[in-house]
Amino acid sequence: MKIILPLSTAHSITFILFLLATIIIRRYLTSVGPVNYIALIEVANSIVCVYTFVIPLVYYYLKKKMFKKTVTQIVSQKNERNEYFKTLETLFDKKLEETKKESPRVKTKVVKKVTIHA
Repeated sequence: MKIILPLSTAHSITFILFLLATIIIRRYLTSVGPVNYIALIEVANSIVCVYTFVIPLVYYYLKKKMFKKTVTQIVSQKNERNEYFKTLETLFDKKLEETKKESPRVKTKVVKKVTIHA
């Protein structure tokens, strides 16, 4: 999406410029003489040639800018597991500290469970 929108906008603007140029030349500049008229039409047609050359350059520039290469570091499973559990323990410790600060604990006593058989 990040690449399509700029390319689509450039395509639309270029096509509108091409249409406007050819309409103006064909409608209002017919009296300039046949040689000049054909030269103006060729200039208008060169808009499409320039577009064909520039758009791939813009595409590769945007692709390079948006999708930079990243370095992937391969970690052994043992180190990854240890790191995961360290992070998890840190999160639990932080959560435990937050709950202690938020509300005081009510002291409870564990009573021995007694069952009566009838």
